[in-house]
Amino acid sequence: MKRRICVLPGVGFNSNTITYQRFASRLGKNLGCEALVHPWKHSWKVPVERDMTLDSWRQWLSEVILDVRQVISNPQAILLPEADLYIGHSAGGALAWESGIDCVLMGSPLALLEPFTEPRRFQNVLNIAHTHDIIAHTLQRGGENFLIKPRDLMQLSPIQAHSSYWNDSRVEGKITQWASQVFSGSCLKL
Repeated sequence: MKRRICVLPGVGFNSNTITYQRFASRLGKNLGCEALVHPWKHSWKVPVERDMTLDSWRQWLSEVILDVRQVISNPQAILLPEADLYIGHSAGGALAWESGIDCVLMGSPLALLEPFTEPRRFQNVLNIAHTHDIIAHTLQRGGENFLIKPRDLMQLSPIQAHSSYWNDSRVEGKITQWASQVFSGSCLKL
């Protein structure tokens, strides 16, 4: 049976499904497997602070935190398609982690919640973090961390850095290499 990867974007301001589809297609081709994108959304309302400064930044950060909160507090509320590997961006990384299946995290704030989550001894995890992404953090317990640095001036912006994973050949190359090892069984479970 052909292996399947599933890409889980974060929700909120970055809703470019064409970008996600292209990313999944390239990885599927590289790995010789079926690839799909599973957009998801929490049901909570994002608070809007009209009397405070940096409203759009505040709303964006609130959206990410609510995404992660939804996943951690009730992961069963979001049904995922079956896959051999989940690739989650931002809060989608928390959803990938909670699946218990081998996963890749990109720009994930999950490390901030590590003390509140159970370590997955049956799960291989690759955590990719851009050094200028204000949401991303490195994992301290288990998993492999892969840090990427800015390639151009645009990636110095925290928002651009958070979205840069989708079009970075270093990210694609690392995921392809890592997933190939996981699929061949040469990665040891943590």
